[in-house]
Order: sequence, then structure tokens, then C-alpha cells
Amino acid sequence: MSVRDKIRQMADEARIAEEEAKASRETLRQKYEEEVSPALERLFAFFVEMEENLNYLQPDIRPVYEIPGFGELRRLVQGNYQIDKGRKKILSRVPFHFSCDSPEVLRKEFDDNRKMASAVDRLDRAGLTFDSRKRLEGDNQGYGGHVTVNGHIPVSIVFRGLEETATIQLSIRNYYNLDSVKSELEPAQINDGFLEELASFILREQNNLMTVELSAEEKAHFSSLVDQEREKERRDRLRYLRDQLETEARQQFN
Repeated sequence: MSVRDKIRQMADEARIAEEEAKASRETLRQKYEEEVSPALERLFAFFVEMEENLNYLQPDIRPVYEIPGFGELRRLVQGNYQIDKGRKKILSRVPFHFSCDSPEVLRKEFDDNRKMASAVDRLDRAGLTFDSRKRLEGDNQGYGGHVTVNGHIPVSIVFRGLEETATIQLSIRNYYNLDSVKSELEPAQINDGFLEELASFILREQNNLMTVELSAEEKAHFSSLVDQEREKERRDRLRYLRDQLETEARQQFN
């Protein structure tokens, strides 16, 4: 096969791959509009109802949190449920917040600046409020100090629509301890059973929220996403080879 034939073949394959990718993007866009958006609307309505009812009932929920390096924060009471209502006309994100509050505080002394800075950084990333005071020596340089952690743990449950995959990302922060977990859901999973599990999760009752089994169709979808990524890598290789062939062709004609 001549160099020109190779270039022609590579270009044809690249055009076909580009058209297939365009069709895939259109399919995902349509799925987002028809399935993801209604699922987000359903979640929004669910959280509006939960905010109103839980703030009225004020169920007695008393978790205990382990604050790394400081110990257990006790006498916490969960409450102050809030759904962000400053929403856009078309939902892309549904955040729900609550907090666990205690009259207790945790205090720790540090004799090393780096350890103290590391502890403060972790508390700050978790969104906790605290007071830190450095110990001053004669030369006015900081040598350790103490950190006091206030009894306030902010918790968030956020659902976000992902246009690139037509799925929904679930992010949970500070629910178990000072950590974050993420999961990706198909819009079809946002059904009555899921909302029941979510309600139990918020109430800290037994639930299977983070262990929902994907259906065969949903597993196939995620498998197709892997195939799409492999196809993208193939197109990138084709473009690289095409550039090489074009360079060789120019060198031959010159």
C-alpha cells in the first residue's frame, strides 16, 4: 500500500471514529435530559420534604465522631437540616446539609510546628471550626502550641449530574468520620427503594445505601464507558500515526 493510500485509509477511519463519538455524545445528551434531570428533580423534592419534616420532628440522633489525633467527640446531636434552595431552572446539583453539634470541645497540645500545622490542615479540609494558638519562645518564633476543636461537625450529601456520562455522582462528606466517599449512580437507581435507603441513611438507621447492586443494564453501561475510553485512545494513536505518515510523505516529495 502506498503512502497516499495509507493516509487515505487513516483519514477515513478517523472520520468514522469522529462521527461515532458525535453520535455517542448526542445519545448521552438525550439521556441526561430524559433521565438524569428528572432524577435530580426527584431528589430535590425528597430533600425539601426531609428538611421540613426532620426540622419539625427533631429526631434524637446522637452519633460519636473520632477526631484523628484528638479523640472522640461525644454528646453530639444531629440536626439543622438544609437543602440549598437557590437552585437554577435546570438542576445540575442537589446539595443537602446537616450538622452534629456538642457543647464539648477537644483540646490538644503540640510540641512541634509541623505536627500542629498538619492537624490544623486536616481540620480545615473537613470544614471543622477550631482555635489554634502557637506557643512563643524568647525569639518570638512559634514552637508548637495548642488546638481546640469546637463541637460542630458539618455533614453534606450532594448529588451532581454528570453530562459526560449521563450518570449521577453521589458525594458524602463527614458522615462516618472526617472523610469523604463518592459513588456513581445510574438515574434509574433513583427510585422509591433508593429514597427509602437514603432516608434511613440520614437517620443513621440500618441501610444499604452504599451497597446498591447495579443491574445488568447498568453494568453494561459502565462497560461501554470503558470501551469509549479505549476508542478515544485508538483515535489518538491513529492521529499520531497519520501525522507520522504525512511527515514521511512530505520528506519523500521533498
